[in-house]
Amino acid sequence: MHSPRSRATPRAYSPPCCLAFLIIAGRLVMGYLPERSLHTRGTPRTHFLTVTAAVTAAVSLAVAYADLTQLYVISLLLGLAFGAHWSLLPAIMSELFGLKHFAPNYTTLKFAPAAGGYLLATRLTGWLYDTAAARHGDSHECIGPDCFRVAFLLLSAVAAISSVACSVATARSRVAYEMIAAQLSKVDSAAQAHTDVEDC
Repeated sequence: MHSPRSRATPRAYSPPCCLAFLIIAGRLVMGYLPERSLHTRGTPRTHFLTVTAAVTAAVSLAVAYADLTQLYVISLLLGLAFGAHWSLLPAIMSELFGLKHFAPNYTTLKFAPAAGGYLLATRLTGWLYDTAAARHGDSHECIGPDCFRVAFLLLSAVAAISSVACSVATARSRVAYEMIAAQLSKVDSAAQAHTDVEDC
């Protein structure tokens, strides 16, 4: 016999499904938009990473004080930002460090979310949850807005620091992206000229 908590309803699966679609949408949007901007305006791709990190910080801060109805909308924005990160990072890595050592560089990059997930989501958030549960008089279960509030505030701070670091990376890679944009402009001009000749 199943308890009420174990009975899954179709509605219970809606938020995770929506979150998955938004992660995909974030990947697609931040795959196309930075590429288009780099070709047409020479905008560094790191600029979009800075904005994405800032959005993550703002959304994490909003989650800390959101009620249940607001949480659905905020989680969708978080899905967009999460998807955007993993569309931008491989492209930025290939542009700034080249493709010769792309595989080991990308593998090393993958250790960051693994380490962060363990330290922040498992160790830190778990300890903060247990501390909040103890304040509520229960050592195993915590119910209330304060159960994860401090964790999300800390995550917001980490994302804000990330946004600042991305701003520094944008400034330091400005010359490299100017060279990349100039090269892309030549390639696009040559491709357009070839297309015009074929049309004639």
